[in-house]
Amino acid sequence: MKRVVFISQLGEPSVYNTDDFTSMCPSGLEKDWIKERLQPVANRYNFQLESVDVCRGDELPDVHSVDAVIISGSRHTPTDSYPWLDTLKSWLLDYRKRARPLLGVCAGHQLVSTLFDDAKLSDRDDGLMAGAYTIDLNERGQAHPLFAGLSAKPTFLFANYMHITLPAAAQDKVLASVSGSPAIVVDHGDHWFSSQFHPESCAQTWRCYYKHAPDVNTDAYAGSHDGAKMMENFFAIAQAATAS
Repeated sequence: MKRVVFISQLGEPSVYNTDDFTSMCPSGLEKDWIKERLQPVANRYNFQLESVDVCRGDELPDVHSVDAVIISGSRHTPTDSYPWLDTLKSWLLDYRKRARPLLGVCAGHQLVSTLFDDAKLSDRDDGLMAGAYTIDLNERGQAHPLFAGLSAKPTFLFANYMHITLPAAAQDKVLASVSGSPAIVVDHGDHWFSSQFHPESCAQTWRCYYKHAPDVNTDAYAGSHDGAKMMENFFAIAQAATAS
């Protein structure tokens, strides 16, 4: 089987208490509940899913041993200063040279976009997005395999107060937008994709995440969304890209 690695960067212990997430899995670690959640679809596309938590000291694998990568969101930002973040950036620069598939979500989207496409990271004028939102796929997005089988206005789960904007030279990489944020899905080339939303997540994730934020209405995450289909599409793309 091919090897896909989920890189959790959800947060250092000072900002991420695993006790808040034990309804997701006994350890409360994102790397564990994501492995449990995504392993079935990974297996269908001949991938063995492994996971590491870079905020808690896990080492990143040798880039030459990895066939696909998923990078999580974070309570930190790509502009923060942490040794693990510097290590992750260096690792991504090396992994990029292999032209193997990658999906970055939320802060992972921001990290990849700022590191490789000169994106600008800033606060959203409209403030926090927390809940299920319908996005607008442009013509490139509607024809893109990442959104195969979905409508032109699919629904995904968001949890962000920052977003990226791309320079004029990179505008043709944008696949989708949402009100107030013009570049929420980017095709970076060589089977590298990133999204501001969280296709890997479920409503319970956000009930845990916002447990101590009573001003956030977690009922906004209820109902169906298209994250599972997008994740399946990513694995299908990754399987085809690593077939040889």
